[in-house]
Amino acid sequence: MASTLRTRSEIASTAPSDAPLDDSGIHRRDDGSAPDSARGLKLEAAASTSVGRRRKKNEDRYVVSTALNLFAVADGMGGHAAGEVASTLAVKSMAAFLEDTARDPDKTWPFPIERGRSLAENRLVAAVRHANLSIYDEATRDIRRRGMGTTVVALHASPVGLVVAHVGDSRAYRYRNEALLQVTEDHSLFTMLEKSRAASVADAIGREHVRATDGKNVLLRAVGAEPTVAVDSQRLDARSGDVFLLCSDGLHGVVADDEIRAILAGVPDLGRAASALVDAANEEGGPDNITVVLVRCL
Repeated sequence: MASTLRTRSEIASTAPSDAPLDDSGIHRRDDGSAPDSARGLKLEAAASTSVGRRRKKNEDRYVVSTALNLFAVADGMGGHAAGEVASTLAVKSMAAFLEDTARDPDKTWPFPIERGRSLAENRLVAAVRHANLSIYDEATRDIRRRGMGTTVVALHASPVGLVVAHVGDSRAYRYRNEALLQVTEDHSLFTMLEKSRAASVADAIGREHVRATDGKNVLLRAVGAEPTVAVDSQRLDARSGDVFLLCSDGLHGVVADDEIRAILAGVPDLGRAASALVDAANEEGGPDNITVVLVRCL
């Protein structure tokens, strides 16, 4: 656990980047609606990303692929440009795993099926674990990338419904009937302390550090930081008209849930809504990279 307890400021890269600041990097995007997705529901999606107002480069990556029914956000961290390497590897590895297993359903997975999880959940969790191995292996080969990692929140539509998997503090929300519901739980020290109120945890990390940061940026899990990773997953209740929001903490850590809800209520077009959410975070100072993916059930 010790090696994954880190703040973004402690491991953020300060190296300049030659890439355009607003370049979202590697992402898979296919226009149109996904056929035969969640229980007959079709999906439409849009995304927007920004470097923000204070960062030198964008280490967020996203994937919007209606061909794979995969939608994800990854928020990378690590020095010497390793954050963007980790997040890029995450989205590429997840997409490749889902593509390979869709093409060959009998393909052997490198991970066992977990009881208590549906096949769709297991497949998405396996995709995240595949990404974890890709990132960790890359880090062991290059000393400059040691300790790099990324958050991941991913939504996948299968014939039996929508599933979500996540690691870290990138979030998934559901917007329905003008109500916004957070459906994932951050893997952060702050969330753990809020849940457990365990003084021993604060003692172990350092009371002054927790008090100074509120523990909000101390991640307890990250994809790629260790050889294995625990991935949370769940099956989602999805109805026609629902909008699912995937985002990095550059949005939810800056813009209040009430404002997010108001934007989704007032801007029905997904592309414009995604841009409006990013703009709202920048208007609040844009302290971090901001990435938003919106998925609507039709």
